[in-house]
Amino acid sequence: MRIMPSQFSLFRLWTLLGVSTVMALLLAEKLLTCATGPGLEFSHDAVISDIVRKAKAQKYGFRTLVHEIVASPTFQTK
Repeated sequence: MRIMPSQFSLFRLWTLLGVSTVMALLLAEKLLTCATGPGLEFSHDAVISDIVRKAKAQKYGFRTLVHEIVASPTFQTK
């Protein structure tokens, strides 16, 4: 299931996913935008979901988010 912040209100996301996951989604989206420029599109939602899924395994560590963003194909091809 792919749920992105742009598709639902934050309140609804919080109730569906929990605050930690929503915060990780928002932070990953902002960090990836800062890292690659303002050209994120709907197709990048899967990359962001994958980054957050991997960060969840490490209890949403900031370092893990940054490492996963740098390792992502979106970052690697920019």
